[in-house]
Amino acid sequence: MRCSPLPQAARSRATRCSWTSPGGKNVTVTTGLWNPADYCQSSPTLATACQRATRDRDGNSMVNGSARSLVTMPFDARGTNSAPAQVANQGATGTVFGLAYRKQDKRLFSAAFAKRLTNYGPGGPGAIYVTPAAGGATTLFTTVPNAGGATHNHQTNFDGAFYAVPGTQSLGDIDMSEDGSELYVVNMADKKLYVYDATQPTAAAAKASYVIPSACPTASDWRPGALGVRDGVVYVGGVCSGASTKKIADVKAVVMTFSGGSFSPPVLTRCWTSSVAGRSTTGRRATSGTPGPTAGTTPPPTTCGTTRTPCRC
Repeated sequence: MRCSPLPQAARSRATRCSWTSPGGKNVTVTTGLWNPADYCQSSPTLATACQRATRDRDGNSMVNGSARSLVTMPFDARGTNSAPAQVANQGATGTVFGLAYRKQDKRLFSAAFAKRLTNYGPGGPGAIYVTPAAGGATTLFTTVPNAGGATHNHQTNFDGAFYAVPGTQSLGDIDMSEDGSELYVVNMADKKLYVYDATQPTAAAAKASYVIPSACPTASDWRPGALGVRDGVVYVGGVCSGASTKKIADVKAVVMTFSGGSFSPPVLTRCWTSSVAGRSTTGRRATSGTPGPTAGTTPPPTTCGTTRTPCRC
């Protein structure tokens, strides 16, 4: 028996197999294996979060519990002719970032997020809320433990004390398993991946939690926060901040996979460095005369290990 993929990219999941029967006759059968999670309706509904500042530049309060926090829109909406539909407000969720959708019962999950000059919702920094996608009351699904204890103080220096909190407390991304059975959550405070039973209306506790291994030269610089699910594999991403070493070569983005309760070695590593092609890190001209990057800009990502990118990844 011999199998080979069909040549056209549009048929990348189809395979042609041929074999010889006992009677000596050659037989060819073309088969295709498809993942239902790869498909949806022609114009799916999109959802996004709206993060609202609590103070204007003049210091006046902008707190508004009825302001939108979650909105939906058709995939094919263009321009300003079709306004997004509000499905949740700031009073119900506060500031959220990570979203996950369970198509089996059309529930939209949203996770608390640490951001200066914004407010957490009633569930605090570890809250995960659930909202009927078609509209309805938003409720608390669960509270992720150990999500941090820093509080906002908007009246003092425009919440200045909260400046160092984002990325180190509250929740990062959330995502749903393709069969809708499990909800995955990154806790940016204790740097763990939490797994919840998504089939229930609420969850008193996680099914399990797993420490996301550091991929950084210094473990305290590890900032996990990203999630993705594809073909039954969970992808977990984070960055090495370089905060402790103050070295640009230590700043990088890392992606690893999670399956069966364990994490893989990094499957993708990207460095951030501005010492490329004679550029300096200060925005001044390098000794070669090549202009450096404009001060205050972020250098482009490059693949680690290349001759032009002497970063330690």
